[in-house]
Amino acid sequence: MLLRFDPFHDLNLLADEILGGRRLPQTMPMDCYRHGDALHLHFDMPGIDVETLDVTQESNTLTVRALRNATAPEDATFLVD
Repeated sequence: MLLRFDPFHDLNLLADEILGGRRLPQTMPMDCYRHGDALHLHFDMPGIDVETLDVTQESNTLTVRALRNATAPEDATFLVD
């Protein structure tokens, strides 16, 4: 299992909230394992539009992008985004 540790994660969230900083790409929950010669990645990506899924690999970086359609009414206030 891959683990990511960022001791400044909470501080960065607070600074972005207070200062209105830009939103950076976030890591998505995933499982990654090797079975024989194959590497398997399972991503949790609920609500994405499959047509927007884009997977690219460059050097040692795998990038997975997708868009999620907001289904809430226009005047709704998001509590968790």
